Amino acid sequence: MRSIQDQAGITWDVAVGKESYGSMVLFFSRLGNAEVRRCPIEASSRLEAERMLSAFSQETLRSKLTAASTLGNAAPTAGGAKPMAEDQTSPSHRMDD
Repeated sequence: MRSIQDQAGITWDVAVGKESYGSMVLFFSRLGNAEVRRCPIEASSRLEAERMLSAFSQETLRSKLTAASTLGNAAPTAGGAKPMAEDQTSPSHRMDD
């Protein structure tokens, strides 16, 4: 795991994750906030992905953060942090009959 700061000075933790069919991704978790973003990377194993994460420069990681998609959204977010809507993250919302 690594930490980076984006252009606005916000700190993000970056970790390697594995998705379906063995796809490797970087997960970006914003400190002090529940926002999580994901960015696929071309790695054949978790070990290779961990090595890549260690080797990436801060600028490369900031670029991947900018290209990353917010969990729950299919399209990448552009130009800064975009918080998730409360109804996407809170199980307390329900429909009344």
